[in-house]
Amino acid sequence: MPTSPQTLKRVQGLNYFAHDKLLQRILAREFDPDRRQRVFNNLLEFGKLCGGKLSGLIEEAHQPGKLPALVKYDPRGNRVDYIEYCLEQKLARKIVYDFGILNLDEQTGYPFSGQHRMALWYLLNQNGEGGVACPLAMTQGLIELLREAGTPEQKEKHLPLLCGIGSKSHFMAGQFITEIQGGSNVSANETTAALQKTGKWSLNGTKWFCSNPGDLWVTTAKVQDTQTVGLFLASRWRAGGKLNGQHILRIKDIIGTRGKATCEIEYRDLEAEPIGRPSHGLALLNRVLKVSRIGVAAAGIGAMRRAYMEALLYADQRQAFGRPIIEFPPINKTLLEMKLIWTAGVLAAFRMQKLIEERDPAQDLLVPLLKYKISSLASAAVKDAQMVLGGNGMLADYSILPRLAADMTVNETWEGTHHILAAHAVKAFGRMRIRNAFWREINASIRMAEAENIVQLSDCASILNHTKTALLSQIQQMKESGPLITSLNALKLCNQIYSLFVFSLLVKEAVVDIRKKKTDFLYLIHVFLDLSEAEPGAPVSSNSVFCDQARVLKALRADLPE
Repeated sequence: MPTSPQTLKRVQGLNYFAHDKLLQRILAREFDPDRRQRVFNNLLEFGKLCGGKLSGLIEEAHQPGKLPALVKYDPRGNRVDYIEYCLEQKLARKIVYDFGILNLDEQTGYPFSGQHRMALWYLLNQNGEGGVACPLAMTQGLIELLREAGTPEQKEKHLPLLCGIGSKSHFMAGQFITEIQGGSNVSANETTAALQKTGKWSLNGTKWFCSNPGDLWVTTAKVQDTQTVGLFLASRWRAGGKLNGQHILRIKDIIGTRGKATCEIEYRDLEAEPIGRPSHGLALLNRVLKVSRIGVAAAGIGAMRRAYMEALLYADQRQAFGRPIIEFPPINKTLLEMKLIWTAGVLAAFRMQKLIEERDPAQDLLVPLLKYKISSLASAAVKDAQMVLGGNGMLADYSILPRLAADMTVNETWEGTHHILAAHAVKAFGRMRIRNAFWREINASIRMAEAENIVQLSDCASILNHTKTALLSQIQQMKESGPLITSLNALKLCNQIYSLFVFSLLVKEAVVDIRKKKTDFLYLIHVFLDLSEAEPGAPVSSNSVFCDQARVLKALRADLPE
């Protein structure tokens, strides 16, 4: 019988963790059995929350009339300058905060690893930015900044507000950096900071993009009569309860991430205090932005997963011409490509997080690289999902996909556009210490593949070796050609580095599979090679993996909820 789109099972309502075998696989090897069970129980609880109550609250918070509103004055005419959020948005933030996503170690007494935190962020972002994920990342960045560079007084005063158990400030930390004349060039800031007799600083100027105006925020300003850009901490209220000198001019009419407010704000004698030395401002800012860029990667893999599952569930149930549309080869080819992109992205993001925890130099390459690649691939995955749903994919009241598409477009530009991040990644790759650390990652995969003495894995090792050699040659040629050629090829080079990195991770997983007499990841490697080796615009050949329709459908249906 033909199926009606209104009767199809949806992703909303599922436990996001319980049905994610890949996430479970990654985390299972990270912890000893006792801790693993605690982590899995925690993620099962959060996965149910994300797929259930949180999903409903976030959807409702994005309905017409529910988006953030600017309140300039209270009923008595006093200036208040704050953002009013709907009840659903406030409750969503409170639920996520109270769950412990910032302070789980304090709540449980157990260590809170970066891998565990990345898993929580990944699950949360399967509901889109939602008005929660961006404020969460900025709050986490400020917490880490204060712990590293804050004074004892700043830590004592602000950390309980940002991450204390029972705090009433739910992800209300922001970042106000960008100015209209400079954009990503923070050195072009015109906001000034003047030291006062009280020891505080007075800031004056206008910020163009102010994400999540709330209780506390980091901001940049030039020390008066110098070119030094300092990093400052400002609160909504001054000591004594007087409103600080921030004047919210308007909420931006941004196309996505509309659950949280992004504003223009003018500083008129804004009282602030420096974080670290003002001369270290840009260096400290980069540490804050690093956390946000990790958050962008988490958002990207969350969107990849949600897009893939929305399209997969729909295609498996929706019938046309007497059969489920998943059985149409062009549809299942798209779905299998989405599965590969999501799998590779998740492996890459969690490996990056592991290297960050280990303080491996490769992180300095991978953070900007994955911010660029995962955010752009996530946008493409969401669009592919919309095409699988056809006309229903364009309906904002039918699925999350239109909102997710807008969120991912913003995600691509947040904390640096593609060209900026590619330049950062290429610069990092040019440093021997970082490059050697990256080669250690690739060489580890080569050794694992060669040790198994299996033809398919030996072929993978050869491909890794060949690709590495070709990449080294290309880098040398660009270096000899000068900075102009390097900058013009930065995106292409990043694409190649990412491709090599994720292929090496797929190879590692294939080795693990083969040791257990499984071939799922070896199959994904064949899909990867089929796609990467094909000439642009070339027709699909008869020996393509996509021609074995039974195997394609088996790979896809393995991801359907039981």
